[in-house]
Amino acid sequence: MDNMNALKLVPSNVKSKPLLGTTILIIEDSKYVCEAMRLMCLHSGARLRHADTVAAARRHLRLYRPNIVIIDEGLPDGSGSEFAAELNGMSPRVDVIFGTSGESMCHHQFLKAGANGFIEKPFVSLSEFQLKMLSALPESHFFPVSVSDTHEIVEPNPAIYAEDLRKAHDLLLNMPDIQTKKYVSQFLKSVCAIADDQEMLTALERDEEPQLLARLKSRVVPKRAV
Repeated sequence: MDNMNALKLVPSNVKSKPLLGTTILIIEDSKYVCEAMRLMCLHSGARLRHADTVAAARRHLRLYRPNIVIIDEGLPDGSGSEFAAELNGMSPRVDVIFGTSGESMCHHQFLKAGANGFIEKPFVSLSEFQLKMLSALPESHFFPVSVSDTHEIVEPNPAIYAEDLRKAHDLLLNMPDIQTKKYVSQFLKSVCAIADDQEMLTALERDEEPQLLARLKSRVVPKRAV
């Protein structure tokens, strides 16, 4: 059967959702980034699973087998590229491993670890996301489909972004050690890039820690009363 005849037999909802039947595990500690990914998966037909630490991802992978794993470099309990190397050595191996970071230099670390590719943050274009996923999946995984041609940009709820800023604020407030400070810096750069928050990105380069903490305090959502 040629591709044109095959396409006629594919239900219309499959054609419009090119990742239908695909399960993606994102290993990411930012709620805002995960919400952006959730929206892209929703529009693409993919099922999304989430782990916010390396330990949580290991537990998930003992029970489930996603088609695609997307790993952030800066995680609370380890390096994303080191975990990518661990996944690359597993048998059976997941079909596709992507690294992601707001730092373009991490690209080489993930490829050296055996990842199939790298997604530089911010990733907010629906069509670019769909093309990236489809280009890495085995051809046997999907029907002939078409990706979004609208260049739609996903826009997560700003309140979720504020929750990420509150997380960074609370970590800095508790007199963190050097490793935690490094983690918070990476976390903020990634989240602020996705949110296109130029004010915070500039502050990260310019402000000393007390000024940055005060700036974060002015932006966070007050905790809800229990």
